[in-house]
Order: sequence, then C-alpha cells, then structure tokens
Amino acid sequence: MDEAELMQWLVEAGGPVVRYRTATELLDGPADLDVAGMRAEVLRRPKVALWLRRLERRGSVGDLHSSQPTAFENAMGKLHELGLRAGMPELDERTEPFREWLAEKVDGPAEGLGGFYVRLVAGALARAGYTDDAVQRSLEETLGRLYGSARQGSCDIWLSPEECTGLPKSCRGKPIIRPEFTFDGRTPLPLIHDMYGLSGLLACGPDAPMKRKISAVVGYILRPEYQRLPDGYGYLLDARKRQLWAHGWGVGLPGHQGFEFGSEASRFVQRLELMAHFPRAVKSAWFGDCLQHLEQSRLEDGSYHLPGGYLEDRASGYYVAGAYMGMEENRRERQAQNVESTFRVLLIKRLASG
Repeated sequence: MDEAELMQWLVEAGGPVVRYRTATELLDGPADLDVAGMRAEVLRRPKVALWLRRLERRGSVGDLHSSQPTAFENAMGKLHELGLRAGMPELDERTEPFREWLAEKVDGPAEGLGGFYVRLVAGALARAGYTDDAVQRSLEETLGRLYGSARQGSCDIWLSPEECTGLPKSCRGKPIIRPEFTFDGRTPLPLIHDMYGLSGLLACGPDAPMKRKISAVVGYILRPEYQRLPDGYGYLLDARKRQLWAHGWGVGLPGHQGFEFGSEASRFVQRLELMAHFPRAVKSAWFGDCLQHLEQSRLEDGSYHLPGGYLEDRASGYYVAGAYMGMEENRRERQAQNVESTFRVLLIKRLASG
C-alpha cells in the first residue's frame, strides 16, 4: 500500500480515535467522510469521558504537575492523543478554570517554580489550539527569554565548585544550575512543555521575527552539547533555605546518540512527532536518521509495526515521558498495534512536509 492507500486503510480498520484523527489530521476532512459523526463517536467513548473527568481544577499545584493521570499536564496530553482540541465544548468547559488561572498568573511575579507552572499550562493549552490572550502573552514572553538563551548558546549551566563554597555538605558535588538558567532566569533552559507550546504557536501563523526566534531555540536544542546535558538538567538552589530542588524537563531527543534505547524508548516517537513541527529540526541529520530508523518497522504490505516500547500506555507516569500514548481501545490485538504505528509514522511525515 502507498500512503494514500494506508490512510484509507486507517479509516476503515482503525477505531474511533484513529479514524477521526486520520480524517482531520492526515486527510484534512474530505467531503466524502462524515467528520462530524466521527467526532461525536470519539466524544461518546468511555475512555474520553474518563480523561475529561480527570481534568479538574482542585486548587493545588499537584493538579498541574505530577505523575498521576489526574494532573493537568497528563490529562491534557492524553486528551490530545484522543483527538480533543480547542473549540470542542466538552474540552473548553474543562479547561476554563485552568485558562482563568493562567490569566491571573501571567502578569504577576512568577519566581522559582511558579514560572515553571505558568510555562507548563501555557504550553499544553497552546498545543490544544487555545489562543487566549494569556496563552499568547505567556508564550511570547517565554520565547523572548529562550531566544536569549539560544543566542548566548552556552551549555555551561552549573555553578563551579568554588561557587558552591559555604553550601551545606548535602549540596556539595551536585550539579547546581546557575541562577540565569533557572525557570525565572534571564536565559532559562528550554522545557519540553515550552516546545509543545511553540508548536501551537507555529500553527497560528506567527510573523517572520517570531519564526526566527523559534528556529534559533530549536537550533540550540539540536546542538550536541545541549543533547549531552542530563534530561533533568540538575538542581535549583534555594539560598534562603539552603536546600536543593530538582529542576527537570529538558528536551532530550532520543536517537541523537543512536537507537539502542533504554528508558528513552517510550519518548522516541513522541519527541519525533513534536519536533516534526519545526522546519529546522526536520532538516537536521537527527531527524533524517530517525525516519530511516522508523522504516525498519515497515511490513510487507506497507503498514508499520513499531516496537511495543515506542507507544506505551501506562496507568501512571508523565505524559511528556511517553506514558499515555495509546489510542486504540483493544491494544492487545496485532492489528491495533499496526494501526497505531502506521498512523504515527504517517503523521510524522505529514507534519514534516509542512
């Protein structure tokens, strides 16, 4: 089967989510398909109702960021995989409290971890298609600072041992991030949540200067020196309490140093799909090598069957680590695995083609 035949096969053989996403994201909603009926079928699925219920604002930061499926970042990620986007009343109603929260926070002081939460929420909302003023302003402010990071280009992000003199013994010898690279620093380190937000910003047709800034940030991330940084970056120093906090959530690109994956396997396809939004990433040697690697999973009929660890669907974990990638309802059937694998590969190619 060629790509057109594979898309038709996905519409015929896939479950409700794959059929709907194929129609809207690969085929652009052709007139001969009942896209509205497909959308309604997706919204009727019990799994969609479950994840919508999990998207609830209860007032703590744990609602936003944790490894639990009820955390905003994970529920939004999963609902995106299930095909929900801005403009669907069911999603709009559930995201309204989070959009209101962001509108309150975006103009206020966002010191320390507060800056992290704002960037996380703005990124997830932008990816889903929300263009609220608070979302746009938050992303543009973050992009401006990330552009500064990219122009500076430094990956020397840790305090020297001499600069750590006087800290408690428990802090010594650990990679403590320099203040300028922290969440609210002048030149912060890119977060995976930022990149999801910037992919949404690109979909809104930004002007040429903004595109150049995004390209510069992507170029910084693609640098070998950046990719050698640990995915968690290191530790934040609370000078007043003289204690450390884990930073986390860098933009590691599995495959950058080969395809003998360990725990990175669950993020590989997810990160490749994300970076397919960015022309500078698509032109990189890393992206080309990844596409060639995917072709090793092509079957004789032209469909794909990716290794099981590439598309995990766990009961808990972080979405950005690949924990909630399942779309089909009965994933134990081989055809379901072929369907999901084929959809993912075709989507990556479609995004990369612009």
